[in-house]
Amino acid sequence: SLPMSSSVDLNHLVFALSNTLDLVGVDDLHHSKRVAYMVREMAKAKNLSIDTQDHYMQAALLHDCGVSSSLAHEELLSNFDWQFSDDHCTRGFNLLMQSEQLKKFAFCVLFHHTHWKDLIYLEMQESCKILTNTIFLCDRVDALMQNYLKDETEKYYLTAQSYVYDKLESLKGDFFSPELVDTFIKMSKLESFWFGFREDILQRYYQKILKKQNPLPIGVHHLHEIALLFANFVDAKSHFTASHSINVAKVAHALALKMGLSEEVAQKLEIAGLLHDIGKLIIPDEILDKPSSLYTKRNMLLVKEIML
Repeated sequence: SLPMSSSVDLNHLVFALSNTLDLVGVDDLHHSKRVAYMVREMAKAKNLSIDTQDHYMQAALLHDCGVSSSLAHEELLSNFDWQFSDDHCTRGFNLLMQSEQLKKFAFCVLFHHTHWKDLIYLEMQESCKILTNTIFLCDRVDALMQNYLKDETEKYYLTAQSYVYDKLESLKGDFFSPELVDTFIKMSKLESFWFGFREDILQRYYQKILKKQNPLPIGVHHLHEIALLFANFVDAKSHFTASHSINVAKVAHALALKMGLSEEVAQKLEIAGLLHDIGKLIIPDEILDKPSSLYTKRNMLLVKEIML
């Protein structure tokens, strides 16, 4: 039970939100973590401060918060320069601007698919442009590596190096900052960098960072604000259930007070209502939006496979 006077660590909340966002991948649950791993390692290679490295990492963990469709997630990873990529950038920006704690990442998310040749002319701080383009570069590296990530016989992904380098070199000055391309190539010459894509190593990487980070406590008001962000993300998954989580939360709060429960308990139930449908994110669009009965043998087998 969470006392209303207690606080929650924002670092852990951002990581939890990233876990939620990655559920949309259905059969690829680590895209944002791989991107954030690369982004943080680039910040480290540039000798940026630990606080700045963490800022880079958190921005990257949230970069795809506008993607709620499993189909859109698949398109973004299977197409290097998808023509509809700006749609999820705008949705992500609008979501993050609703959070006092997370809106500092909003402009990075809005422009994280903007080509460098266009980004340099925008009225943004130079540091924000660099972070934004770093996320774009690492996001597209992960897209380039999809075939290697799926092939169990090439688990360590070392054979992807030359393919990735050639693609990045060809896009210098157009898609990506030449300096950032050089930084990535120099940093990733070490074989240990590529081992970092393994799921078990990736998990340990973040566990170590979360233990070292200075706590960023936030109160219940901001916890509710971020829970609302979760709810908006979940409700965007299907147009049939738009605002469902928010309505459930309001009803839970009202019923709690009607039953004579305290405001503290009512607020806890409201937060629980906002979060109750998170599991919906891992269900493919074809099932959630199916106009006819869901109870077919194929769908039940698919759901069973997902749950396993």
